[in-house]
Amino acid sequence: MLTNNKKKIIAVLAGLGVAVLCTGVLSAATFSPKLVGFNDEPNLTAIPTITTPGDIRLPLDTYLPTAEAIRTMQHGVYEAVANCMTGFGLDFEVQPVWYQTVSMFPVDGSEFTNAGLYGLLDAEHAVHDGYHAGPTTVEGVESARRQAEEEAESWQNLPDDYLNVLGAESGGGTYAGKAIPQGGCFQAGKLQVEGSGIELLRLYEEISSQSWTSASQDSRVHSVFAAWSECMARAGYSYQSPWEANDDRRWGTATVSQLEIETAVADVNCKMQTNLAGIYSAVQSAYERRLIEEHAGELNSAVNSFQRAVERAEAILSANANR
Repeated sequence: MLTNNKKKIIAVLAGLGVAVLCTGVLSAATFSPKLVGFNDEPNLTAIPTITTPGDIRLPLDTYLPTAEAIRTMQHGVYEAVANCMTGFGLDFEVQPVWYQTVSMFPVDGSEFTNAGLYGLLDAEHAVHDGYHAGPTTVEGVESARRQAEEEAESWQNLPDDYLNVLGAESGGGTYAGKAIPQGGCFQAGKLQVEGSGIELLRLYEEISSQSWTSASQDSRVHSVFAAWSECMARAGYSYQSPWEANDDRRWGTATVSQLEIETAVADVNCKMQTNLAGIYSAVQSAYERRLIEEHAGELNSAVNSFQRAVERAEAILSANANR
């Protein structure tokens, strides 16, 4: 069993981008938006036709950094942590390839996507996995469990002194005659690259969540939900909204059932017939434009701050590569 300190260290490292294995169901509960309402519903400039998750485009997307820039910043933090640990005579392994394949951010060179904002849209995913987002076989679930246990065990076997230097979870103090930075080398590395913090991703999440919530309460989205519900009823399913189908408790199993697959296929078909995602995204875009105008100064400042963090990360990476 992991000690509390080691559990905390693992949680801290998760904040640096360690992937969390997910075997659950795609869910609207992914979003935890602050409820924001407008007195009037904004006009729509256009309603796109959306047939795949990749078709979704929102105004806020233009403020997002590239996936590569985020990975560079992330890698720079790890290198800064490694430099700090080296100062105490301790090794901290940094694996550049790992950042490109395991991250809380986009992987395999992809950019951010808006997939999942309006529920399941991928017909192929529906046919094979229903609403499940992770492994849909007993073997797949067991493999994910073993991988998580191996990762936990690797940290469990590290000395407490090492973990204290890394995260100061045992009070910090000194090691090898040197004072441990406040928060350990982990916080020192983040501070060196990120400075006072990365506001851009926080702002993006807040504005995205607020606009999504407002859109979800909009009468035009409710109308398309009703049309979708009628389509599902004709196919033999009784749901008032896509989220009811998505979050049906019957799908909360390790493996996908035939009923789940059939429901998911009907769901996607009805979304296509009603252009639910197109209308939903048009409404969310309208609310996003309002919020972007309201927070324009903050957003522009956050973009500039993020770019400076990336530049600091690049400098650290370059210096380490030239050693």
